[in-house]
Amino acid sequence: MAKLAKAVERNPRAKGEAAQLAHMAMEAGRPELGRQLYGRALAAIDRSDALWRSVVWNYGWDLYRAGDHEGAFEQWRALMESRSVTASWMPPTMALALWSLDRKEEAVQWYAAAVRTEPQLWNTTATFARLLPEWLDTERATLAEVQAAWA
Repeated sequence: MAKLAKAVERNPRAKGEAAQLAHMAMEAGRPELGRQLYGRALAAIDRSDALWRSVVWNYGWDLYRAGDHEGAFEQWRALMESRSVTASWMPPTMALALWSLDRKEEAVQWYAAAVRTEPQLWNTTATFARLLPEWLDTERATLAEVQAAWA
């Protein structure tokens, strides 16, 4: 952490280091510092930068886990809308975010998209731990609520 802080201090354009430090700050319960550092990292990169997607993705998760579901949704929506992205992460992640925002119908629609795309994976909650290993148990439980509403 100290090495990252020094790198950011020495080089204001140390975007990767700033993003890593932002993630660490958010995990440590310092969301304002995390937001500031993520803002700094994102200001130094644009959508064509290879780092942009991972920074936006991680920022979304850090915001979600800090309780800012709207902020997380906005990060993931920006990522989804960039460069015609099509990825398997979109339906379950957007369903999670929308359910958490009490936008239940939209969440179920996104979950239905996951089932239509890969029915053998999303028809049941039994595969969630394998499919979503980095999700917290509470996040998988929330997605299970979406799945139940879909079913």
